Amino acid sequence: MRQQLLDAVANFRHPNTERLLLKLLESLHHIFQSLPTPWQPSENDQQCAWEIHVELRTRITTQRLHYLDGDEATALESLVQLFQIVREACRRAGPQASVAMEVADLLLNQILRPLTARWHERTLAGRLNPEDLRRKFWGELTGLQTRLQLINLVFSVLSTGRQPRSPEPPVLHGTAAKSLPAPPPPPLVYDRLPGLESSVTALAAVTPRGESG
Repeated sequence: MRQQLLDAVANFRHPNTERLLLKLLESLHHIFQSLPTPWQPSENDQQCAWEIHVELRTRITTQRLHYLDGDEATALESLVQLFQIVREACRRAGPQASVAMEVADLLLNQILRPLTARWHERTLAGRLNPEDLRRKFWGELTGLQTRLQLINLVFSVLSTGRQPRSPEPPVLHGTAAKSLPAPPPPPLVYDRLPGLESSVTALAAVTPRGESG
């Protein structure tokens, strides 16, 4: 399992190579590199990782959103709620979930806390509404989502022992569904354009036989 976790970190590819993402990759590599060989997670590690994975997988903050959706407060509250949820999962798992606890510590303190501390205070003061601040919030959340995807991948591997075969489809809720593009219209069949057949029939009824256009 140690190698699977190292591979998940090493093979994580994303065009966003911001400093914070590189720092997270380095921190995760250090955790897994220090594990003994061979190493297998405890049942507590797996259960704790699975609970956190499910929470991350289904939250609005891991989905592609647009600031025009107007869900800033909902997205921020979803991040804040993760603190209590993750702490409770780690507390239930106990000391036998030491590796899951280390990864959870990165999630809370390296990924979530810098953004929530900065924006939660502005929300309480009613200063999250101006459009320029809304744009800035969604920009920071977009950068955060890359790190959430990485940490969620790690929790998935830690809980199941394998990497997902393909990226999981997003589970959207709330106004997140509005950000999905509309499905493309069906292709036109040019010999059966809407209204064309009825127009041809009507024209034939009023055109004397033997005449051509």
